[in-house]
Amino acid sequence: MKLFLAIIIGIGIIGCGFAVPLFKADQSKSGATFDEIQDQIFNLGVKPQTRGLTCDLCKLLVNGIRQLIAKNKTEEDIDKFVRTFFAGNTCVNLQIEQPYVCDKIIEEFGNEIYFAIEHSYLEPHEFCGAFIKECGTYENPLNQPWPLTIPGNKPAVKPWPTVPDGKPKMRVLHLADIHVDREYAIGSESLCSNDEGFVYAFCCRDYPPDNSAGGKAAIKFPAPKWGIAENCDIPFITFDESMRLISLQEKFDYIIVTGDLESHAIWDYEKETTAANIANITATLLKYFPGIPVYQAVGNHEGVPMDAFAPHSIPEYDTRGPQWLYTVLNENWGHWIPDSVKESLQYYLFINATDPDLTLDWLAKELLDSEQKGEKVHIISHIPSGDSYCLKSFSANYYSLINRFENTIAAQFFGHTHNDHFYMYFDEANPKNRPTHTAFVAPSLTTYSYLNPAYRVYTIDGNYPGSSFTVLDEENYWANLTEVNSNDKLEFKLEYNKRQDYNMKDLSPASHHDLLMRMVNDSALLDKYITHFYRNTKQVGECDPACRKKFICDAMTGEAGKEDIFCAGL
Repeated sequence: MKLFLAIIIGIGIIGCGFAVPLFKADQSKSGATFDEIQDQIFNLGVKPQTRGLTCDLCKLLVNGIRQLIAKNKTEEDIDKFVRTFFAGNTCVNLQIEQPYVCDKIIEEFGNEIYFAIEHSYLEPHEFCGAFIKECGTYENPLNQPWPLTIPGNKPAVKPWPTVPDGKPKMRVLHLADIHVDREYAIGSESLCSNDEGFVYAFCCRDYPPDNSAGGKAAIKFPAPKWGIAENCDIPFITFDESMRLISLQEKFDYIIVTGDLESHAIWDYEKETTAANIANITATLLKYFPGIPVYQAVGNHEGVPMDAFAPHSIPEYDTRGPQWLYTVLNENWGHWIPDSVKESLQYYLFINATDPDLTLDWLAKELLDSEQKGEKVHIISHIPSGDSYCLKSFSANYYSLINRFENTIAAQFFGHTHNDHFYMYFDEANPKNRPTHTAFVAPSLTTYSYLNPAYRVYTIDGNYPGSSFTVLDEENYWANLTEVNSNDKLEFKLEYNKRQDYNMKDLSPASHHDLLMRMVNDSALLDKYITHFYRNTKQVGECDPACRKKFICDAMTGEAGKEDIFCAGL
């Protein structure tokens, strides 16, 4: 069996994420004068009855930044403008974020944002539309189809394999979205967004006092020792103890880690702390799982800033590229990967919508090579192709590759969403046709947002001559943090066994599709799926008919943005 490690970033970051078209903007379209822009931003910022980042404010900021760039102002000058009229007044008064975050976010993302604004041909309303719905629908030009050469001569489709009794099986641990917060503070406010209207709140941390508000507010809901199912990540003690307990459960044949090791404090990311966290998590895995292969994918939160994975093709790659991260990963993952793949790890980790580093082209060639050799492949990645975070053009080409090599690809494993679910693929991308594949999406170990910690274990057809390497069964485990904190003892329990709880013949694409079709008319079965999706933290009763239908629709849609096609008739 071949495990594809080099595709991990291709689907995991910019390929399935947001990217700004990097073409020179027309700086002549500046609108109001710079002084007028400052006045308008200030006036917006002193209206506390208005909350959140508005379209008008965003457009003013983009125009202001463009005018400063056109005047060849330094980054320090632009920072001063943004700090004074955004963080200093507007961000706090409009309760866009906590005061500490309002200040730090500029330090973390300013340089990247200025670069994107300078090189983008998007107008301010188009640029802002990527973040704010009221600015209109954002149509990313990078979503336009781009050609990918997919090898022809697809072999005849083989029926789903039946594994004979008595054959060896593998047990595989899947850890998704660990998100350790090394700054988690016991006793800090766990509901820091409670009635405050913050757009993005991250809690369970000791933030500096808000001097303008007269000091630090009293703690209403103290963060407990082991974590809490709120807008918080897990403390290191929970990660460490989780690994210890899981290691005592059984000996695994190998471990999958599908990315996102960093906390959600995106305004505090630094290369040094990210490198230290990767090394620390690596050391923990080595401590509790000695001698067990660990195969990892990179998540979008490993970028510094988050999502920042510049392509090799840009002239600024030496300063903006993620080569530093690839070096860190090579140093840490070298415990588990052979020297023969380290060169590809250093280069093929990146992909954007136009495939400048030819990662999907590389994947097509590798899949063809495996097909010709009779090998089976597992693809391990971060962001699934059906997720809305994925660029449509990338998702479409990946979908086509999955269908072309459905005989060779034995399984796909993803994370990113933090939820427990799956995505379907169909022949010729038509939901009326035969189901061709399933993407397994594992629940997160982190609690962000409003979730209990969880992990997954697969039973896979064993490593023997003629093995199908298909997933035979799936078990999901969770920790009830209310009980854990009450007893001061971390404990994971089996939440459900997929085949048993859903009465599935096997875990083939046909069986997954059958499960979804049964959910259409079986309310109790859909209730069970929704409960597992959120692992017991949200009431099924909160979901109206449209909401309930969306769970089935999302699972049907393995290609991003094609809900109208895959959900027709549900």
